[in-house]
Amino acid sequence: MPTTSTFERFTTTEFEAIDINRGDSNSISKKCPVNAETTITSCFENACEFSCVNSHYLIGRSGALCDPETGEWLTLPPQCILKCSDESNIIILTDKLADRNERSYIKKFTETVLTRLLIDTEKTSFKLAEILDGENVHIIYDSTSDLNFDEAFFGQESENSETVNLDAFFAAREVSRPTSIIQIQNSDFPNPLSFNFVAQFIQLEKADLIGPPITDDGGAVPLEFVSLMSIFEDSLIKLVNELVDRLKFCVFNSYAPCEDNVAIDLAFIIDSSSSIGEDNFNLITSFVGDIVSNFTISETLTHIAVLRYNSQVSPVLWFDTFNTKSEILAAISAINYSGSGTRTGKALGYAANYVLNPTYGAREEVPTVTLVITDGESQDEITTAARALKSKSAVMAIGIGDAKETELVQMASSPLSFGYKRISNFEDLSSVTSDVISSLCTIQFMNELKLKNQN
Repeated sequence: MPTTSTFERFTTTEFEAIDINRGDSNSISKKCPVNAETTITSCFENACEFSCVNSHYLIGRSGALCDPETGEWLTLPPQCILKCSDESNIIILTDKLADRNERSYIKKFTETVLTRLLIDTEKTSFKLAEILDGENVHIIYDSTSDLNFDEAFFGQESENSETVNLDAFFAAREVSRPTSIIQIQNSDFPNPLSFNFVAQFIQLEKADLIGPPITDDGGAVPLEFVSLMSIFEDSLIKLVNELVDRLKFCVFNSYAPCEDNVAIDLAFIIDSSSSIGEDNFNLITSFVGDIVSNFTISETLTHIAVLRYNSQVSPVLWFDTFNTKSEILAAISAINYSGSGTRTGKALGYAANYVLNPTYGAREEVPTVTLVITDGESQDEITTAARALKSKSAVMAIGIGDAKETELVQMASSPLSFGYKRISNFEDLSSVTSDVISSLCTIQFMNELKLKNQN
């Protein structure tokens, strides 16, 4: 398995010394540190068990050993991080937008955030406003209104927006939900706003969200503009993915550790539509084989299932087909390409109903991770099937080339910055193998924690 770093909390918390001497424990001369959200529930000699406050997930094993002489942990101590949440008030505040170019880019940024958040209006409110002065804001967009998104940015201001007092603007939030404020500012913007009701405050430089100047003179688009725009869009996607994880309170600054000899059911759903072609399909199966090679395959450890789809769904391997790595790799390399249609929704539904079903070989006692690889837009609806699949498995989605981002985001598990990946072409698959394996470990770990904390 690849070497990975440990979790780091997004919100920096000062470590406090906790005396781990409890009850009948032997005397421990020094103290070992834990973060503020971690509770030591019991200790015996130098071994302690941990738990977290209700608002946090426990990361790592539930116990650790403390050195009584140095006051240092002999094993990696557990950490607690905030739980992911879809219930929130999200407010974007920007200084006044100077021109149509700025409005176009802030609109693009907002659309990208909304696409990845997949807002449920019953759980989340989303507002974007310009700060006019110290007392008033001009509301550009409000997810609770019926205003068309394009009109919100470029319609008649007198008809499509309103100016309100800052206090009234914030008072309109749902007070039972945590509130996140994103402040988009110039580098010379005054000191950041501060509000005692804010769960998290995120500052972004406006310069990072504004790309190359957009012109509409009807002529050919310069190659330099195309190149600059490509660089900008790559940077924007990375920034938004990290931002969305923060907004959903499930932030990771590093990969979860991939454990050796892990017991999981690992499923692959691979697209073989006509847009892929046989040579590229062979690159996909080689990539899948490389990932499988990094896991310990046995009857008690990792099991592999593979599903190929186009307009039809074809199961290649069930979880109980083979228990040796050599048999599985041989079966993967022998998958035939058959290109016709892209019914991703059908494939996701088939996986949820059959591949992940214990009746057909899935194991109820181990976690499940599913990797979806596709290069295009689905010809059927995926929302219901994606939701069903994520209810049974952690899911990572890899989009190649022209894969539709909204569909990849719908399929991907949180944290989104690990559950979703785009690459430009099929040749790049081999270069991201280690990164994908680490991402699979992270979303599986997070999914397992979610299930554990729901019970």
